[in-house]
Amino acid sequence: MLLLLVGVRLWLRRDGKAEPAWLRSLAGIVPARALRLGLLLSANPKTLLLAVAGGLAIGAAELSVAGTVVAIAVFTGLAVVTVALPLLLHVLLGARILSALGRAKDWLTAHNATVTAVALVVVGILLTVQGITGL
Repeated sequence: MLLLLVGVRLWLRRDGKAEPAWLRSLAGIVPARALRLGLLLSANPKTLLLAVAGGLAIGAAELSVAGTVVAIAVFTGLAVVTVALPLLLHVLLGARILSALGRAKDWLTAHNATVTAVALVVVGILLTVQGITGL
């Protein structure tokens, strides 16, 4: 329910403004600072809520040990792919991928609040329905 409320609040407060200041500061970032920033950003409330929701859903699924390991691996893989895929594409394709990554960054920057709000609302609805049907 909390994810649903946070998602609705974010949807109502989205403003379509340009790139956030913290994102602009990444232009010339060095790897050590990028690692620190990545760790800091991964501990934000929305990320923590989604991680807790995933953990609760896996825990409530009454899976075998092997099923639990697979579910955790899938959850972790889906969480990591948003960071790993652009990096992997850059390693494999080099400069050829930069224009596509730039377009993706521009789109995500312009629609960041909407994408986050929709994701939170969808996960919130799924968890609320799962909780209600489990009563």
